[in-house]
Amino acid sequence: MVEFERSVSFVNITGEIAVLNIEELATLSKIVTDIQEKIALTHERDALSSHLYNLQNHADDLQAQLNAHQRAFFWRITKPARVVASGLKNTLKSIPGVGLVHKLLWHLKRFGWKATLEKISTRMMMKCMTTNKSLNGTPYM
Repeated sequence: MVEFERSVSFVNITGEIAVLNIEELATLSKIVTDIQEKIALTHERDALSSHLYNLQNHADDLQAQLNAHQRAFFWRITKPARVVASGLKNTLKSIPGVGLVHKLLWHLKRFGWKATLEKISTRMMMKCMTTNKSLNGTPYM
């Protein structure tokens, strides 16, 4: 049976021969691993800091663009009309029939005639199916 040595010899930085036992090697190995982890975390932190810096610059650019639009002459002179239109729209939306018309017009503007008519017909068919009636008054099934 072969016995393993309980110590390791090596040449240290000063050129002297040093002898370490297994426990000291394990301690040094742990220290090296900890240092490597700290280096990796430092690199990750630096990358995240760089990314944060770029995002802050982008946010500053967007804020400058927004400020330029808000200072524009046309935007300032149309503010009263926009405030009145917004208030009127909110008031009209609260009226039951007008709110439905507003929703219809919004859907038309956003999706067009074809999609709006398809959605209306789908909703009507779903309503008929839930009440178990067809559009002409006879039972659906």
